[in-house]
Amino acid sequence: MTLTSVLQTVQGIVMANLNFSSRTTPEIILKTFSQYCSYVRKGKDIVQEPSESLGANTWLVVFCDEINLPENDAYGTQRVIMFMRQLVEQGGYWRDDNTWIKINRIQFVGACNPPTDAGRVVMSSRFLRHAPLILVDFPEKDSLLQIYGTFNGGMMKLFPNLKGETSALTNAMVELYCEAKAKFTPDMQPQYFYSPRELSRWVRGIYEAIVDTDALTREELVRVWAHEALRLFHDRLVDNEERVLCEEMVDNIARSHFAGVDHHKALARPLLYSSWMSKDTRRVGRDELKSFLAARLSVFYEEELDVPLVIFDEVLDHILRVSSLLLAPYLRVSLRTIPHNFFCSLDRSRSSTANGSLPSCGRFWSWKDCAK
Repeated sequence: MTLTSVLQTVQGIVMANLNFSSRTTPEIILKTFSQYCSYVRKGKDIVQEPSESLGANTWLVVFCDEINLPENDAYGTQRVIMFMRQLVEQGGYWRDDNTWIKINRIQFVGACNPPTDAGRVVMSSRFLRHAPLILVDFPEKDSLLQIYGTFNGGMMKLFPNLKGETSALTNAMVELYCEAKAKFTPDMQPQYFYSPRELSRWVRGIYEAIVDTDALTREELVRVWAHEALRLFHDRLVDNEERVLCEEMVDNIARSHFAGVDHHKALARPLLYSSWMSKDTRRVGRDELKSFLAARLSVFYEEELDVPLVIFDEVLDHILRVSSLLLAPYLRVSLRTIPHNFFCSLDRSRSSTANGSLPSCGRFWSWKDCAK
């Protein structure tokens, strides 16, 4: 984000943002050229450069996000990366009609996670020798406290009576994030990867849960804090022992940072929040939610399925999780070891319950694909 913000402020530069995936091919580069560039004949050469409509002497910067995600082909080559290498080394490419096209005022900038992360591919040194590398590490704990203390301080202005809880809220968030990051590592499971984005989602989740609340108590603030923590850290865990440990971490950190709170009341399970029965997100009871779903799903049974779904506790938890995840911006989700037909029914029932206001998952990938 910092890199793109800087590039967008530079005069004479037009940015084209590309999001790479495991199946990205050189065609995405050519389509970008056709969108932003035009052909110009200069003597005997045909040159492709940014169109005049973008401004005189304008440079096109192609920003390739997640540049090390494309998988190797049968020959151990990332085709799109090798195509970019050719553009940098040779200054052009062969068009379909066997015409050599030179490129002018076009530059590539990439960003990626380390190749040790799940789904990443080690990029060829033949390409990297043309690219200066800059490492931007995650902020340290002190920086995280300052950053998210500012965010939480702005959020707590909505409730002047709780302004004194800003420090406790921030310290509890950062401590749980650091402990979860140290305890659950990608070596255990590929999805056990935590970044400061979790803290940003945490702040956003708390804000959306309390923004429409008229009066917020300390117990309710701690309860919302714990609910969002479980959604971020608990839901991606695989083993029951890990889930139990995560819940204990949440409870212990809450007790150590939030003083003067009835912890038994604030941390009582289950922690369920939904916007289905009201215009805003609020706390709901399991029996109340089951009754609501039973009434709403009677139509879903007739339109989508031949047999009714049985809403037991685990299914109810999954529906709430999928619903909250699909409402979150720029967030991807993958489910493991759940049959495809079951998740399709679960997803359609969740969308039906929300009056179709939530998007439906269009395609379901295997975990191997999702990791890539």
